[in-house]
Amino acid sequence: MKFKELYCVAALASFLALTACSGEEESGENLMAEKSSNAMPEKAPQPASKELPTTLTAKPTPEPIAKDVSVEDEVTLTGSIIFKELEGGFYAFIAESGDRYTLHNLEEQFQQNGLIAKVTGVPKPKMMTFTQFGTVLQVTSVEIIDSSKVTNKIAIE
Repeated sequence: MKFKELYCVAALASFLALTACSGEEESGENLMAEKSSNAMPEKAPQPASKELPTTLTAKPTPEPIAKDVSVEDEVTLTGSIIFKELEGGFYAFIAESGDRYTLHNLEEQFQQNGLIAKVTGVPKPKMMTFTQFGTVLQVTSVEIIDSSKVTNKIAIE
């Protein structure tokens, strides 16, 4: 007998809670509707101006033409040569502007971590590497500016 009484009380409480909640939602929606109607009076539609377009049209844009990089596109950058320990290690270059490059064809005498130099080379933006460190720069010449900050390359075993 106690189980039936407890079940009836729980069912009655649930029913009252649901009806109370639904009443609040309706009154809340009515209040929001009243506030929005009082706050913003409706404006009469403005007649269309002759200067404004009445239709939208899209014009196709031509794709850029790919340009082959040649020796004429050499760049000279000043910055730091650094050694990165990724995929067996590689030498990277961070220019003064903050641009990052992966150096290819860097002579062994310039493979010094921390070397500040002026590097001339041809950027290869379409070349992909495992390093994922900026644009590949095919080095043609290097001029040392400051070697006082050079640290030894960390041995990779």
